[in-house]
Amino acid sequence: MDFNGLADPYVKVHLLPGACKANKLKTKTQRNTLNPVWNEDLTYSGITDEDISHKVLRISVCDEDKLSHNEFIGEIRVPLRRLKPSQKKHFNICLERQVPLASPSSMSAALRGISCYLKELEQAEQGPGLLEERGRILLSLSYSSPRRGLLVPEARCG
Repeated sequence: MDFNGLADPYVKVHLLPGACKANKLKTKTQRNTLNPVWNEDLTYSGITDEDISHKVLRISVCDEDKLSHNEFIGEIRVPLRRLKPSQKKHFNICLERQVPLASPSSMSAALRGISCYLKELEQAEQGPGLLEERGRILLSLSYSSPRRGLLVPEARCG
């Protein structure tokens, strides 16, 4: 939240695994609101049935701050295998903020990444108690096999 008690939220969508810019999409920022609605369609092209079977969509909500750095609010991760071709799937999910993981500064970046992944996996197996709820996100996803497209239409938070 900003000093006025409101936020300037936006959504970042990443198709994982993958580090190229084509895997990252972003909505416009909604100004001065705690209940944003994005009337935007974000589309990934060239998505295959194989991608759907093993990729994950990471949806992050952030608060834009022009005076300092943008603040992470929360995220969800949706395995695309939950989608069926040509059917819209609706989600109403709690945003979560992972509890920060301790990582010794002497670890290399690769080892730190593996360590974080294993820690996340361990936490997920132990249940939801280690995650902090950060609000909810409502969104719909649809995958068109013939057009090879993944559509992330409007989303809303509350």
